Amino acid sequence: MNIHIINVGLGNVASIQNMLKRVGYPSNLRVTPDTNQIPDLIILPGVGAYDTGMTLLGEYNWTNYLKEVADQGITKILGICLGMQLLCDGSDEGSHPGLGLISGRFQRFKSDNSSLKVPHMGWNAVEFTEFGSSLFSISHQMPRFYFVHSYYK
Repeated sequence: MNIHIINVGLGNVASIQNMLKRVGYPSNLRVTPDTNQIPDLIILPGVGAYDTGMTLLGEYNWTNYLKEVADQGITKILGICLGMQLLCDGSDEGSHPGLGLISGRFQRFKSDNSSLKVPHMGWNAVEFTEFGSSLFSISHQMPRFYFVHSYYK
């Protein structure tokens, strides 16, 4: 499997690359898109501010490339944290439009309810749709993942 990790300063790409290596998947860090290769998977990590993320994707020529790759339907794209927000139409966190690969906008959780802590942190069960189950080969029917986030779609 040919995996590219977008490396424009939006997250701890070394952690993602080490995790992939540990489970048997080598990957390549890419500052700019490699138009000579069609990867099986592109990972868009992200830690930071939404508008900064969109600006960096544009500066390093990822914006149009990701849209073209998504239109071709050959390569899967996985957004992690801020990376997932960038795949959508927009976010309350910023004013720039997103990539528009997933319809909808991310909204900030309202913390007016004392039982709802923002950011949400903890382990949660995840039920995959047909798309999600093809992206992850997970044998559990309701696998658990750790979340730290303040936004939802």
